[in-house]
Amino acid sequence: MIISVGVLNRKVFPRNFCLARGLVRLGNEVTLLTCNNRMRYHHECRDGVNIVAFPDFFGYRLTKGGLGIIDTITRIFYLLKRDFDIVHVDVGFRPSGGIPGHLYAKIKNVPYICDWWDWIGYGGALDDRSALYKMTLGALDNYFEVAEKKSADGIVTISRCLQERALNNGIPKEKTTVIHGGADIDPDNTSYISKKEIRNKLGLDQNSIILGFAGMGPHEYIDLLPFFEALPALKQNIKNLMWFSTGGHLPEEIRNRYGIGDEYHELGWTSVETYKDYLMAADILLLPMKDNMGSRARWPNKMGDYLAAGRPIISTDVGEISHFAAQFPDSVRMVQWDSNSVANEIMALISDPALMEKIGRNNLDIARNHYSWDAKAKEFDSFYRKILEGKHSGIA
Repeated sequence: MIISVGVLNRKVFPRNFCLARGLVRLGNEVTLLTCNNRMRYHHECRDGVNIVAFPDFFGYRLTKGGLGIIDTITRIFYLLKRDFDIVHVDVGFRPSGGIPGHLYAKIKNVPYICDWWDWIGYGGALDDRSALYKMTLGALDNYFEVAEKKSADGIVTISRCLQERALNNGIPKEKTTVIHGGADIDPDNTSYISKKEIRNKLGLDQNSIILGFAGMGPHEYIDLLPFFEALPALKQNIKNLMWFSTGGHLPEEIRNRYGIGDEYHELGWTSVETYKDYLMAADILLLPMKDNMGSRARWPNKMGDYLAAGRPIISTDVGEISHFAAQFPDSVRMVQWDSNSVANEIMALISDPALMEKIGRNNLDIARNHYSWDAKAKEFDSFYRKILEGKHSGIA
């Protein structure tokens, strides 16, 4: 059973659903709990996954963060009447994940397994928050982020950095594992979709040089600062340049400061199909990251989407991307976090279309053979069984 603090069909839901579907394909029975963000109970079976979404009257801003009161209470009542072998919680330091998850694990004497996706507290994401946030919800997150992990039977960390943090907090290494997020791709589909085909579908100019960035947000645009600084030179050298982002809004102040104009297309939150199509329509996908604790501790989930798109990726030599590039050296084009390095690599790639296609096809192969959610589900399943065996033998 997977407990998610996310909202049905929004943001983190696709990640959890893809994992659950992969586990079902391995022969497991999986129930995925989430929030409906409406005052209505919802239940469906999708691709073999039993999805249960609980109502709450709070708005999306609170429910998406696992803070819904009704959501939390109804999950507890639902769980107490059912039997599962394990409980896996994505964000256990928030109420709608950790409270029902810990209660169920304690009452039913089953393993409590949790994810660790980011460095949430001080030293990480909390450092960039407002003073008011640090004194309120941030203070609770800072404490429970680690406290919840100490009481878990198993921890799936997204990075070696977070695994090391777990060890430094006295958690035995055998209770931890590192598993990156996957790529939403059918490993049995071997077709490669050309830019020409997908641009025809979207009505985009075949002759444009298109750069893409997924997941714009209030902090993510900071990672793009070297790209923004490189834009004047890029626009001067590439007359038909276009770039797009998905996700949140790029602040007007940033647009004005860097002279971002009509070459930029802000897609916002699109459908899954449109999102995938635009990534495939790009010549190059951008993933620059500033070298800080937040970047070292994370695995950008957009990386799986980029690989599945089958296009070249430009990134910086930071954290898990460094480990990935060491394993797959012909995948990511590494740059320094500065405008000249970013601009030079973009120009070098677009001057060699054959190389771009070669890199893109290689990335698609990596997505199919190593990073599909079916492949990742096998890693999760193996870890589940290890923790379950330890729990029943009295080791955990």
